[in-house]
Amino acid sequence: MAACTYSLYPLRILRANGLSGDPLYQVTRANTINLILYAGPAWWGLTSAHDRERIERFCQKLERAGCVAEDSFDIDSLMDEADKGLLMAVV
Repeated sequence: MAACTYSLYPLRILRANGLSGDPLYQVTRANTINLILYAGPAWWGLTSAHDRERIERFCQKLERAGCVAEDSFDIDSLMDEADKGLLMAVV
């Protein structure tokens, strides 16, 4: 979460300098969200309710900062997709 928090500042700078919409969402996905999703299927099931709440709060910060599309961003669904992708790769 610390690395994700540090990546929020450059995203805000990019937004302040005119990057918005889909390009900003792609940069956010490539950097910050992939930090959260990295090895997600391995550790997501082991997280406590407190840990998931911290991740959700950070995701809300991303939404408030305008770095992600609010209607398409849900960390639970992203983790489910990553889990299914891992399962399909194994099969």
